[in-house]
Amino acid sequence: MPTVFEGIGLFLYPLLFCAIIAFFVVVERLLVLSSARICPPSLLKSLANGKVPPDPGNSMLGRMVSISREHQGDDEAIGALARLEANRLQRGLVVLEIVIAIAPLLGLLGTVTGLITVFGNISPETGMPDPGMFVEGVALALMTTGVGLAIAIPGLVFHGYFQRKAETFTVELESALALVRVAEQSEG
Repeated sequence: MPTVFEGIGLFLYPLLFCAIIAFFVVVERLLVLSSARICPPSLLKSLANGKVPPDPGNSMLGRMVSISREHQGDDEAIGALARLEANRLQRGLVVLEIVIAIAPLLGLLGTVTGLITVFGNISPETGMPDPGMFVEGVALALMTTGVGLAIAIPGLVFHGYFQRKAETFTVELESALALVRVAEQSEG
């Protein structure tokens, strides 16, 4: 593995920085975007049965149910809260998008730099490149491209997964709030 890092040269640092950022965003989103933290199934089931529990808990849906109770009849406040909570589901995904865009571009920049190294060292007498510089340039070109894509591809997969999960939770939250309104109207 040290030869991979040697072949990348100075591009190692920005690519490593991108990989670390992507890793932390992915881990954070995996921990945060869980049903227990967003829409606990037990709370959803209670709301579907027309019952609003007295203590809905500290999940995102639980906080929304509590605030909905406090602001009964104020659909604007409840809608604003729902938009705020839906926005929180997307947190970090913009950073992941930036990493997904930057990593392959850094790889491409490494490719161009490697090719410049190869073609910039062609001997005028022989018309052949210096073998050492040729190997170094090709290694830089291939390694930076490979590492950039190795960062971007999993990042793209996780971004799509988190995006879909956030959309699903948003729909569940909106549906649950509608159920809360119905339950509150039937109680009142």
